[in-house]
Amino acid sequence: AGGAGACWACRVMPVKVLRASGSGSASDVAAGITWAVDHGADVVSLSLGGGGITALKNAVQYAEDHGVPVVAAAGHDARSLVQYPAGYPTAVSVGATDRNDNRASYSNYGSWVRLAAPGTSEAMQRTGVIKPDYTGTSAATPLVSGTIGLMLTEDPALTPTQIRSILMSTADPAGIPLAPGTGQPPCVDKRRVAATKAS
Repeated sequence: AGGAGACWACRVMPVKVLRASGSGSASDVAAGITWAVDHGADVVSLSLGGGGITALKNAVQYAEDHGVPVVAAAGHDARSLVQYPAGYPTAVSVGATDRNDNRASYSNYGSWVRLAAPGTSEAMQRTGVIKPDYTGTSAATPLVSGTIGLMLTEDPALTPTQIRSILMSTADPAGIPLAPGTGQPPCVDKRRVAATKAS
């Protein structure tokens, strides 16, 4: 209620890999990716990030090898330092835009970030004051995952490579510094799910 996602027909398969505090290990994330792939996930959406380890890289590749795209948040440190799993070549790394389609001030950026999606949400409080609501690259990532869900609804045979190609080649430009030739596609109703493409 009071919100909208990108894929109204998609079902969510929750896989807990972090503690209630939001912390956890890369090996637990890797195990969660593998578990999700083995249990029928069509897209793996990861609103998390940190350092990379071999097990995590292997899990992202395992998903790729089984036809499951991995979408991961680029992080919100306002820097270009690579975060993982978003930084792996086969992952769809997602930065965040603000309501003016500019890079959100907190969003990580750089040649390793493929796409960006709206990640700055504001909500009116009961007092009438507008404050940030659910904000971050963690909020932007599910929008890209939902877009991929729509794509797979239309054509279930799409491979992760084809999905990445379609996303990047149909992106709406917004002049945000990402990898050359990357961005985010418009939604089916022609309103932008996100708008980012290196100029």
